[in-house]
Amino acid sequence: MALIIKSHELGGNRLSSDAVDRARRILEGKITGAQARAELDAKYRSETAVIDEVLSAIDFAPDAAEVDRRVQFADAALALAGHEVTDPTLRALSRRVAAGTMSADDAIAAGIAHLDAQ
Repeated sequence: MALIIKSHELGGNRLSSDAVDRARRILEGKITGAQARAELDAKYRSETAVIDEVLSAIDFAPDAAEVDRRVQFADAALALAGHEVTDPTLRALSRRVAAGTMSADDAIAAGIAHLDAQ
């Protein structure tokens, strides 16, 4: 037990008395690792459920002005490197990424498919 406690302290963590008790019960064979995880789930599940509920109520979608700002930023970065995207399909894909309605990976794949088809 001393080794477990000391290793956490050296890592900058202080174990609660509950955590030390849980580790002791695992070492003594009174509970399994799965049972210890179940205890933690039961203890913290309500907190994470509240966090999930709050996050689901927040609209993270950027408004049109923010989407425009993101596209302008990307255009400026490309211009500094001597590039410009003029293809309407590629610009639409970039705008979808800026709006958060498409992942960058999906946009890249769709862009490559678009260019290959030409």
